[in-house]
This record gives sequence, structure tokens and C-alpha cells, in this order.
Amino acid sequence: MGRNNKTPEEKARNREKQKENLMDVNVLNSRLTPEQRREKASKAGKASVEKRRANRMMMDMARRILDMPVGEAYKGNKDIMRRFGIEENDMTYGLAMLATMAIKGMNGDVNAAKFIRDSAGLDSMTVLKEEQFEYMKENGQNINVNLDGELTTKSRVQIYLPEIEKFEEE
Repeated sequence: MGRNNKTPEEKARNREKQKENLMDVNVLNSRLTPEQRREKASKAGKASVEKRRANRMMMDMARRILDMPVGEAYKGNKDIMRRFGIEENDMTYGLAMLATMAIKGMNGDVNAAKFIRDSAGLDSMTVLKEEQFEYMKENGQNINVNLDGELTTKSRVQIYLPEIEKFEEE
């Protein structure tokens, strides 16, 4: 049988085998000498720094492109931006994309409309998180942001936010 043609039972057996083969990090580290652990940690740290540097460079390049003035080859985009009242010296590729997405959103493209809304910071989760942040700040709570971008606090105060109903498109 091919890889994608396995029965659910076969998939479950394979998952169990994979779990059996996993080893605890502490067990693996206990097999290494302190020098080997230091060497591995050093390599991992250097790789992490290099990856962050590459990501930062990519983000910087993307920002530079978005901030570049729109070239003459994109006269249609310039016309759209003029209709939005954007002056010639402010016309960048980033604004050209926003203006184009706004036009698409106004013409019924739901994803474009969501993109514009989210880019403006108006999506409901962002608004709720901002309100939660302000509430926590006003009440003198120690505010932390976890890796998922969620606000946390070390106090025992809990904030219950209303549940948001998601409306499905018909």
C-alpha cells in the first residue's frame, strides 16, 4: 500500500511506534558529557542567531520594497491611488497594494475586504486584545505577552471576554 493509502488502524499503529521511539530530552542529555552539551547548545544558539538575522533581513527588504515609489510602469495603480487622494510623492508599492485591495473589497472580494480591515487593526480579536491590555494597564497588573501573542498576567484577576459569534457566509 502507498503512503497515503493506509487504513486508520495502520496510521494509529504507526503513531504508537513513533511515540515509542521518542526519547526524553533529559535522557538524551544525560548521555552527553558537559562539554558535548555546551557544544550542542553553542551550535543551536549560533544557528538561532543566524536564522533571526536572515528573518530580520527579509523583513527589512520587504519594508524597503513596500516603501519604494511606484514606477511609471504601474500607471493604473497610480490612477487608483489618485482617486483615493494620495499625492504623487506619497505613492509607494505598499499603498498601491492597499488601494488595489480596497477596490477589490468594494467590488465584493470578501478576502480583500478582510485584508483591509485587518491591516487597519479593526478585526475583532485585535480590538478585544487592545481593550484587555488597556484594562490590565489601568489596573496596575504585570502584563506579559506569551509566544502566541496573548496577554497574560501574574495576578489572580481574570478577565472574561464575551464570546464572539462567527457568522458563516451563505
